[in-house]
Amino acid sequence: MPHEESPQLRRRTFIQASALAAGTALLEACGSEEIAFIEQPVARRSSLKGVSVWRASTCGQCPSGCGILVRTVDGDAKKVEGIQDHPVNHGGLCALGQASLQGLYNPDRITTPLRAVGDRGSGAFEEIGWKEALEIAAEALADASAKGSGPALLGGDGGGFQEALLHLFAEALGTAAPAFLRAPDVEVERRAAEIALGAGAPLVYDLAKTDYILSIGPAFLDRWRDPVHATWALSEMRSGRRSRRGKLVQVESRMSQTAATADQWLAVQPGREGLLARALANVLVHENLVGGPNDSYLRLFPDPAPTPEEVAEACGIEADRIRRLARELASVERAVVLGGGSAALQSNGLFNTVAAIGLNLLLGAVGRPGGVYESASFGLTRSMISTPATGLDNLLARLQGRGGTGSATLLIAEADPLHCQPVTEGWQAAISSVSSLICLSSFMDDTTRQADLILPVQVDVERFNASEPPSMRSILNLSLPVVESRGESRHPGDILLALATAMGRTENLPWSSFAEMVEARVAEAQSELPGGTDAPFRGFLRSALGQGGVWSRKASAPTPPGPTKAFRGEIEPAFSDGELTLIVFESAKFGDGRGANRPWLQELPDTLSTVMWNSWAEMAPGDAKNRDIQTGDLIEVQSAHGRIQVAAILSPTARPGTIAIPQGLGYEDFGRYARGRGINPLDLLGRVKVAGTAATSFGGTKVRVGRLGRGKLAIFGRGLRDAEEIPTGWAAHIVDPETVDSEGGSV
Repeated sequence: MPHEESPQLRRRTFIQASALAAGTALLEACGSEEIAFIEQPVARRSSLKGVSVWRASTCGQCPSGCGILVRTVDGDAKKVEGIQDHPVNHGGLCALGQASLQGLYNPDRITTPLRAVGDRGSGAFEEIGWKEALEIAAEALADASAKGSGPALLGGDGGGFQEALLHLFAEALGTAAPAFLRAPDVEVERRAAEIALGAGAPLVYDLAKTDYILSIGPAFLDRWRDPVHATWALSEMRSGRRSRRGKLVQVESRMSQTAATADQWLAVQPGREGLLARALANVLVHENLVGGPNDSYLRLFPDPAPTPEEVAEACGIEADRIRRLARELASVERAVVLGGGSAALQSNGLFNTVAAIGLNLLLGAVGRPGGVYESASFGLTRSMISTPATGLDNLLARLQGRGGTGSATLLIAEADPLHCQPVTEGWQAAISSVSSLICLSSFMDDTTRQADLILPVQVDVERFNASEPPSMRSILNLSLPVVESRGESRHPGDILLALATAMGRTENLPWSSFAEMVEARVAEAQSELPGGTDAPFRGFLRSALGQGGVWSRKASAPTPPGPTKAFRGEIEPAFSDGELTLIVFESAKFGDGRGANRPWLQELPDTLSTVMWNSWAEMAPGDAKNRDIQTGDLIEVQSAHGRIQVAAILSPTARPGTIAIPQGLGYEDFGRYARGRGINPLDLLGRVKVAGTAATSFGGTKVRVGRLGRGKLAIFGRGLRDAEEIPTGWAAHIVDPETVDSEGGSV
């Protein structure tokens, strides 16, 4: 795409002036009160100045779909709280959701279309109008279509109706299905659920009604899937039932917030989670704790399971402890096993996750209260998607032109692959190879900085929301904007529809706005939705919008049918050369980095280390002593693929032989609060895949660590201090002290 200050753009014959004007008019209409849906509440302010008005909405900070209430005063959003009776969050809200208003009012937001005027990646942009922006984008997309390969499309993890619309947009342009940037363990867990239980949808766990949770990998109280709902469910399990307190056992290589909250933590060796699960199966079957052999489990794993004695050394957990754990699982009425998370990120992550989830077959937990189910859904978007999404590897190959199918244009909608994927995946080279990069984004992140054209999108409380989050109950979140859009930002769905209109590609996209698309689908399914039978559509819709959506009164999650064939996956994990095993984990407050530009979250102390405004590396005291490293020292961490510098934290709970570093920081550009702050541990990873999937392995990398000198850390309660002034006894206590020896590892 040209970068001259006044480019002379050539109109293609199929981009008609009338179509372009219609696309611009569509955007202008979507920014007003005249959308197809009912009147926007934004305009209905209180007649009394200074009076608070609470409006229902949906949190869009992650795919969980928590229901929220936003307090507005004179049209400005002031506070966000959870909806008390919403089935996802039950009134709760995580730190990322609480800080969402700092995304809305962030001083570094992009609120007008921008065109690059310098070299790609230089950060030099100029403001342009929507009409010109649509013209540039439409021409770039048309160029790619004219060359035969069609434009490439990449979306984020929003899911639901926005994902369906991106699929329809691809069909309208005659190009390949879009790809979506999600956490790699998501793909592994879905494939494992299909293999182990025959599930055609994501698994959900009825944690509130169980007596015993064994979590092999998922740090479900941190940032895994739906931490707000999981926190509520754990509370219900432990105290919500008279004289019946459930137990949580966490199997994880790192002491996470979930491990610290657990009744017992087993610090397993990284990559050995599947062996532990199979040894538990051995005890359950051979000690006749589950009524003898189980046909479904034997169909999945026909080969004999190893004994606890055979795996104890490899797992780093004593055989007697494995036997006690198996007996505890069998002794309670309702036990359930979670699989995935960190266990799924190893090269043998599919085996680890299938072995963990498969234990539910032995325990009779599949389709039972307190057990595991497929996610419930009204299925409103399922019929809208006719082809599977393109894998990230296939998209990369296409962008890089392997096989002569390179794409000239890449459109990225609310995704940042340059920050959320390892450097070795090749995203920088792929993006450099395209002639036009169009980004739909609210902020200047590492990927958006490379764009030729930036189209500003609304944040969640500014836009119409519709989603079906995974849950035990069928849920349709519906909410209108609660505040007016800042600047000229638009709904990402409206932008796609405007582009299709500008290109004259509307045969399968007959709607004038994203809201109209959702309204049409809801109208078709009204009789199947709670409260929709025999109700006038507008009345039904107003009621749904008033409470943030509709959901079934009782759990409606289907039971997975079970495995159909034997699974023989990659059992042994692959490790690179090095001294310490690197553990990369999502920050509980930043997630994959999407919260890094919020000063509230930067100032918020990490739950365990209490570090603020920076990255850190957790080490066992013994490993640190061997390298003359103390808490607060600046260290260099080097792999075969890169090196970083970060401050060390000595943790008595860190497993010897490992070093753990959080994701979420290390941006080249993400606004003033995140730019150049901390490091990105993904820069250390190689290009290794989880066997049997296309997911990138975030585990298995070994590193060398050396001391560079004294450093400084911002620690809660102490401020910015020299390292010798920072106490090392910061870690949360462990409920079961037998799990940790003097070096911080598993006994």
